[in-house]
Amino acid sequence: MWLSQSDRTLVNYLARVANSLKLPLGALDADRVGRSDHDSFRRKKVPCIVVHSVTRETLPIINSKKDTLAVIQMDDYYDTYVLMAAYLAYLDYKLK
Repeated sequence: MWLSQSDRTLVNYLARVANSLKLPLGALDADRVGRSDHDSFRRKKVPCIVVHSVTRETLPIINSKKDTLAVIQMDDYYDTYVLMAAYLAYLDYKLK
């Protein structure tokens, strides 16, 4: 996740869910990659969290000749899908 751009409460909730599912959760501030859709929400003071797939290993690959479908780790994307589905259910319960 992009920790410096994310609301701490939402980050803590995501960490709880990841921990309960025994899924890894990392933080990498993606300032060198570019902006994201969260900018407009942050400007309006809407709490947001930025979840991305950038790692220290993949950061140099972005927008390079090596940036191809072959470098995507499909198992990681599936784990992210599971994590996000559980996270949304947790937020639905927690924020009622």
